[in-house]
Amino acid sequence: MSQIRIDIRAAIPQDVGVLARARRLMFEELDDFDAAILDRIDTEFVTYMEQAMMEGRATGWIAEEAETGEWVGALANEWARMPTNPHIARELRSLLFGLFVKPEYRRRGVARSLVSVAVAAARDAGAGAVQLHASDVGRPLYESIGFTGTSEMRLIIGGQDRPE
Repeated sequence: MSQIRIDIRAAIPQDVGVLARARRLMFEELDDFDAAILDRIDTEFVTYMEQAMMEGRATGWIAEEAETGEWVGALANEWARMPTNPHIARELRSLLFGLFVKPEYRRRGVARSLVSVAVAAARDAGAGAVQLHASDVGRPLYESIGFTGTSEMRLIIGGQDRPE
């Protein structure tokens, strides 16, 4: 697999299954989540993303092996509007999530290409910031692209004990 050409394309609503699969594989690598919980959130994700993509609130990108058309990586994006602040002068934000590249295609620039395309799309859309949650493995990539850490915190107030 030395010189394989990878194409990046915008996802369409029919690609939601690929985005869901990529997100599922990402979660499976991050932790030992219960399969029943992952099954449920996969279903919820597909329903949510199909609607959000049709309404223009979300998009994504698919990395494909050019010769075969097989997906090798994916990244999802949700557009959000938030008030401006001293650091971010525009309301529109890009919220990236679910980045996954199949193991045999890693260290070939696929993740970097997906994130770079997403950042360019956010810039073109007039977004004031691109935000994401970084795993320890992904952090060096994001930092090399220019992402910086923030002081964000989270309090989960519902859904901790998801029914199976």
